[in-house]
Amino acid sequence: KINSAQMSSQEDFYYSQSQDLDSELDDYPSSQECHEAHVHARGDFYGCYLLLSRNPQYKGRTYIGFTVDPNRRLKQHNGGHQKGGARRTSGRGPWEMVLIVHGFPNEIAALKFEWAWQHPNASKRLKQRVPRRKIPRESGVQHRFRVLAEMLVTAPWARLPLTVRWLKQEHVLEFPPSKQPPVHMPIAFGQVDLIKNGAKKKKKMKKCEEG
Repeated sequence: KINSAQMSSQEDFYYSQSQDLDSELDDYPSSQECHEAHVHARGDFYGCYLLLSRNPQYKGRTYIGFTVDPNRRLKQHNGGHQKGGARRTSGRGPWEMVLIVHGFPNEIAALKFEWAWQHPNASKRLKQRVPRRKIPRESGVQHRFRVLAEMLVTAPWARLPLTVRWLKQEHVLEFPPSKQPPVHMPIAFGQVDLIKNGAKKKKKMKKCEEG
């Protein structure tokens, strides 16, 4: 287990790996360019996803991760740790990918987002904005979504050209009126099809997904 001090240290590490996000945003492309219901992503793709276990023994169990290839990553999770899945998901599937947030400008930005979404109570930007525990009768997906809604209206993430993409229609939730994403962040539906661009880079990204 990771204690609060380690979590804060890890967050500081991620935020020290690149220039402050606020200073990078001027070069980001507009998220209005990719609103398709079934997106075919070219070039670099960085996403943070939410998994839900369909195993009755682990009903409601969720997992947040980072990926450069959602379809491949889901197969790895369902294949277990020996197939490249995370230890925390191994043997607890089958898993389904409920939603994915994509449009990050680089790997570091996505990893920062992933860590904060996983550990909102340790994040310097979220610990005063998100209750420490789930609301009574709140499901795992609802709780993760509530944290996500808070993140999308919190700097520096509020300025990123992100897309919130629901992959499973039956799990779609509505953002509360007070936590609507910024107008430049579309809410989309449908799968992501990737057009690969280089085995060497793909191998490097694969290492970052493992956990």
